[in-house]
Amino acid sequence: MIPLKLQLENFMSYGKGVPPLPLNDMRLACLSGDNGNGKSAILDAITWVLFGETRAPREDDVIRLGAPSCRVMLDFQLGEAKYRIIKQRDRKGTSPVWTLQAWQDDDTLRNISDGRETKGKLEGLLRLNYEMFLATAYLAQGRADVFARAKPAERKQIVADILDLTRYDDLEKRARETQREARERRTAAESQLTQIDFELQDKDRIDTELESAEVLLADAAAQLSQLQATRDAAHTQFEQCQGYANSAKEWDEKLRELEQDEAAALREADSLRRRIASAEAILSRRPEIEKQEREATALEQRIQSLQSQVEEATALYREREQLTEVVQRAHTELDRELYRLTREVQDLVQETKELERYDAERATSEAEIAAYGDPEARRKAAEVARGHAEDAFTELKAQRNSAKAEQERLEKRLAALTGSDASQCEFCGQPLTPTARQTAVEETEAALETNGAHQSLLAAQGREAKKLAEEWKAASEQALTDSRLVAQLVNRSAHAQQEALRLRERIAQLPNRQRQQQKLTEQLDSGEFAREEKERLMALAAHLEKLERSQEELRMLRQQALPYRELPTERARLTQAEGILVEEPPRLTELEARAVSLSTKIEKGRPRVEEMRQRAANLPLLHQALTDSESALRRQNADMHQAHSRIGGLKTEQDRLKTREKERARTEADRVVASRDELLYAELTAAFGKKGVQALIIENALPEIQEETNRLLARMTSGAMRVAFETHREARTKSASPIETLDIIIEDDLGTRAYEMYSGGEAFRVNLALRVALSKMLARRAGAPLQTLILDEGFGTQDPRGREAIAEALEAISEEFALILVITHVEELKDRFPTRIEISKGPEGSRFTLN
Repeated sequence: MIPLKLQLENFMSYGKGVPPLPLNDMRLACLSGDNGNGKSAILDAITWVLFGETRAPREDDVIRLGAPSCRVMLDFQLGEAKYRIIKQRDRKGTSPVWTLQAWQDDDTLRNISDGRETKGKLEGLLRLNYEMFLATAYLAQGRADVFARAKPAERKQIVADILDLTRYDDLEKRARETQREARERRTAAESQLTQIDFELQDKDRIDTELESAEVLLADAAAQLSQLQATRDAAHTQFEQCQGYANSAKEWDEKLRELEQDEAAALREADSLRRRIASAEAILSRRPEIEKQEREATALEQRIQSLQSQVEEATALYREREQLTEVVQRAHTELDRELYRLTREVQDLVQETKELERYDAERATSEAEIAAYGDPEARRKAAEVARGHAEDAFTELKAQRNSAKAEQERLEKRLAALTGSDASQCEFCGQPLTPTARQTAVEETEAALETNGAHQSLLAAQGREAKKLAEEWKAASEQALTDSRLVAQLVNRSAHAQQEALRLRERIAQLPNRQRQQQKLTEQLDSGEFAREEKERLMALAAHLEKLERSQEELRMLRQQALPYRELPTERARLTQAEGILVEEPPRLTELEARAVSLSTKIEKGRPRVEEMRQRAANLPLLHQALTDSESALRRQNADMHQAHSRIGGLKTEQDRLKTREKERARTEADRVVASRDELLYAELTAAFGKKGVQALIIENALPEIQEETNRLLARMTSGAMRVAFETHREARTKSASPIETLDIIIEDDLGTRAYEMYSGGEAFRVNLALRVALSKMLARRAGAPLQTLILDEGFGTQDPRGREAIAEALEAISEEFALILVITHVEELKDRFPTRIEISKGPEGSRFTLN
């Protein structure tokens, strides 16, 4: 992976409008600038856009303070292909942007992935993750020793990742899964064989039982034929007797129907006789009913005459109610208007008192306003005085800083004059005599004493100026508070004046409202309202008194008419009786003749029923005989069915056991194959595991890393230091096998020591050599797309000779990498790099320039 162009926007210390950083023409470059200017932020931007990781504890920390979002774009080359990756994050929590694009032949971009899948896509494309990047290609601040200080297992994993041994992990996993499947197949086959052997134990017993069952079936068939003949004879006799019983039952039912018809005819004839007698009794009352009808007609005519008079009274009553309601409503409206005027008069009297209160409040506010005077003028005067005091304090502070600088200069001069090598004048460079040197010392000490006194005076004057500024500040704040109070008092006075004006306008209406109140009171007391309605009510009262007497007469006549309400019913009964005496006597004669005929038929049928009953007397005995023979036949059939089922079940079981014998042979073959596969894939699992092929590949790769590391160390230490890798160490007990490990042994002219016993400069050289060796192996591995090396700090721990050696080593390997990017603070190293990226920081954020 070769970075080509990097662009930042609101990322960490970088703001908006930062031009792109071109990296495509650089091979060996350094990033320089003061601490905090944004050098490491450049490298953080690269790891953030590629892996989504930085030094920041939270991802939102990469967004510049005060900015709503940040954005990073990186163009890079991988083999012959060029890609662009864009990552953006917002503080608002909206979905972040992370897009991977590829350049096409026509110089256009095509999206490859977007969102969460981009991280996995990039790691697959680059064939490394963030931790692997830090362990090989990027020596970050504080992490230069990540490989050296890692545990042996972690070091082996880093080397395994570099060598892309994950394919062996996949093979190991697949072999282990296949081994597990084979073991499950073997276990299943063994379990199935046990079950089959258990079932085959019953084969001889089933053969014997089948022979016995076939003999029993033949005997049962002979008995079944004999029972069927007995059952058929009993069935013939039973059906003949059953026919006689059915005939007797039919005749018996017919006689019952005749008896029922006879009884119905006799009941109907008796009912007709009673109806004819009742009709004759009703006809005897004809003269009495006709007299009552004439009386009722005369009474109804008088009632209708009085009814018209009563209806007139009802209309007059309704008019009286309406007039009464109108008078009452007028009285209620006058009462309501009087109540409203009374409340309004009371409110106006109360508002007179409120007017006095608002007048008093206004007078009080105006007095307080006058007492405060002009606080705004006082505030402006205090601010002017405060500004003078602060200017004086600033001037005194500057003078004191100048005095302090003079103090330091004099102290350095005194130290130089009193030092062991003070043999020359610091100004002209001429030799100093002891007398001139003593004079210079005394003059410097006197100047120091005078300067000290001057600093004390400046400090006292500064304190006084600061105190005065604080006092004027307090006075200004008090004047501002008074201004706010005066504004509140002005508002309160204006409000009181406005309310007083409003109340005076309302109180002016009080005399008019009082006169209206008096007029309504007099009108209610005298009853001078709704005059026409009251006069009409008096006239209605006299007329209604006459009509009430007609109502009483009408009530008495209706009471007298109550006994005549049944006359229509009596007339209907009389008409019905006349019809009955005409129609019913012929029907009575007919019913009596029918009853005699039915009685004759019943007497003739009774001997025939008795004859059929005697012939069917043996039916119960024949039925029992038939039932017994059928029961015996059913039992025999059940035995036959059971015998057939038994034989069928035994034959099925016999066939099933034959099938199971064949299954056993196939299962035994499957068990043999599964056992062989289980052993084979167990060996493959061990071979593909960490202690198998992977360990052999790592051991074969370690000499290459060791040789490259020692080559670089030899250049950086003039051959004084070297490293070695140990992959095995002795176990604590002699009988145990050696323990696999990956230890780093460091040796110099003094011998072998632990990593922690080396100085910071020595440890950094070891780390740099190790990491460069790992990076070079990563770049050379088959298909690996890494061609970049990044070093963040580390030269500060080196002496001049060590820094020179490291610079020479970097120049020597620069041809092996497409880009080596170094961060350094060491001035003498900056000129050793053909390309220098200077980082500066201003109000708009960090910026860079290329030199």
